[in-house]
Amino acid sequence: MDDLDSFFSSRIKFKNLKILSLLEQHKSLTKVAQIMHMTTSAVSKALAEVEANYGEQLFRREIGQLVPLPECLILIDSYLKIEAQLREGHDKIALLRGVKASRISIGLHAPSIINTLANAIVRFKQISPETEISIKAGDKSYLLSCLRAGEIDLAICRAELDDLDNDLRANLLHEHQLVLIASNSFDIPPENQDLKSLLEYPWCLTSSTCPVRQCFDANLVALGLKQPNNIIEVDNPINLIGYIMEKYNCLSVASSNLAELLQKQGKVKIINHELSFPIKPQIIIWNSRIPINSNVRKLRDFICYESK
Repeated sequence: MDDLDSFFSSRIKFKNLKILSLLEQHKSLTKVAQIMHMTTSAVSKALAEVEANYGEQLFRREIGQLVPLPECLILIDSYLKIEAQLREGHDKIALLRGVKASRISIGLHAPSIINTLANAIVRFKQISPETEISIKAGDKSYLLSCLRAGEIDLAICRAELDDLDNDLRANLLHEHQLVLIASNSFDIPPENQDLKSLLEYPWCLTSSTCPVRQCFDANLVALGLKQPNNIIEVDNPINLIGYIMEKYNCLSVASSNLAELLQKQGKVKIINHELSFPIKPQIIIWNSRIPINSNVRKLRDFICYESK
């Protein structure tokens, strides 16, 4: 215990704790050296130094990777909490100096959640007007890589909670079916509203990288049906589909919550309520290895509240 007391009272170095955290995340001396702008030998020396000062081995050496031991994970958890508090302290001091320092970055691959997100941001801005909010678009794999790298604070996309790795945490926002929608002025006879007949009409769809389109395509394959012959495909911006549907009679697909909102606004109408398909839920994700500060937590909770 004397060695442990001595380590915490005089031998601990914040930079070395950061190296431990990065080694736990990347499992590689070389990768950590690149991130820290150090040589690999310098990182190895820092690890040896902190283990010598601690008096115990902190990582188990395995072929091609370093595996943190339980006591090392406790040290890393303490470091991450301190780092989060320091970031908050930095923002508070900057605010006292009249500098806008607080910033929240959200990654988004979820057009059906836009109304929810807008309401949550308005709520948040009413209590924290000085905080800058940045929205970044991208697909799920890109957003998760940004989340792991600390480039964004939160990510919103379609995924199953069980699909996520242990380094990520998430809350369920909503589960909705995928439904068919048509231009508001598009009159389709009831006898032509089965899916096979509807595929003969013009369609305006998202690109094949979009989860909504992937769900639609998968259901067509499962039913033994081919893609529509007349398709306008939109990758970005997604809201272009809405403008096209206002000017050109066509069909599309959307999650039921977005479809109901657009129908209420008189922009589209839902076709054949009996035709719907299951789709992965919308979830909000954060990096469990980077403690989120109070502002990020508030905005996350507002988004969860507004989605109900």
